[in-house]
Amino acid sequence: VSLASLHLQVCGKAAVFSAMDVQQAEEGQPAEKKYRGKLYVLRDDAWEDEGTGMVSMVDVEDKKHLTIRDETSGAIIHDRPVLASDAYQLQAEGDSKAIIVWEDADQCTDLALSFQDPDGAAYVFSILSGQSGESETKRLLPMPELGNLAELAGMLSLVPPSAREKLATECSAPRFLEMLRQAFHTAEDLVQDKALGLLWRIVKSIFMLSNHKLTERYLRNDVYKDIFGMLEYDEGIPADKRVAHRQML
Repeated sequence: VSLASLHLQVCGKAAVFSAMDVQQAEEGQPAEKKYRGKLYVLRDDAWEDEGTGMVSMVDVEDKKHLTIRDETSGAIIHDRPVLASDAYQLQAEGDSKAIIVWEDADQCTDLALSFQDPDGAAYVFSILSGQSGESETKRLLPMPELGNLAELAGMLSLVPPSAREKLATECSAPRFLEMLRQAFHTAEDLVQDKALGLLWRIVKSIFMLSNHKLTERYLRNDVYKDIFGMLEYDEGIPADKRVAHRQML
C-alpha cells in the first residue's frame, strides 16, 4: 500500500508498545467486529511496516485501547489508549478512504493504519472519532476561526498555571493547529490586518505556555513556515519595520 500522500513528520523516537493487561482485558469481553489492517510508523521520513493483524478495541482499566494482534504470531504489535477524537484522520488511498492516520504526541510518533476493507476503516474511525478524551463540550478554547480570534487571543493572554497543561494539549491537537493555519491563510489572502495581528498574539501566547512538546510541534517541518508567518505580524512594530521571517528562513 502506498503512503506517499501522507505528509507527516516524526520526532525520531520509535514507539514502544506494551502488551501488559491486554490479554486479560480481552478475555471475557463480548465479541466485536475485527478488521484486518497493516500498521505503519514514520521513522526518518520513511514509513516502516510494523506488521499486519486484526484491529480491535479493548477496555483496559476503564480506558479503551486500540490494539492490533499480528495475524501470524498473535503477538500484540500495537496497544495504546484511544486519544482525543480530533487526533485521528481518515484519508483516501485511491478511490477509497481506507487509511487512518494519527499522531501519538506522548510517544512522539506518527502512525498510519491501512485497511484491506474500506468498511473496516470507516467502522474503526467511527469509534475512534467518538471516543474523545477532549470532547468539544470539555474544551476550554474555541477552535480558531476568523470570527473568534479576539476571544481566543484574550483567553491565551492570561493563563493560570493550573490551566497551562490542558491548554497546551488543546493547542497541539491536529484539528486546532490545522484550523489556526487555515485562519492565517485566509486572513493573509484577504489582507485582514486586524486578524493577522490577533494571530500574532495567539501564537506568541502559545509559545509563552512554555510547554516543550507544544513548542516542538509548532516548529516541525510541516507547519513551521506558517507559524513564523504569523509571527511576522507583530502589532508593536510598524509594518515597514517588521521582520520577514519566512523570507529569511
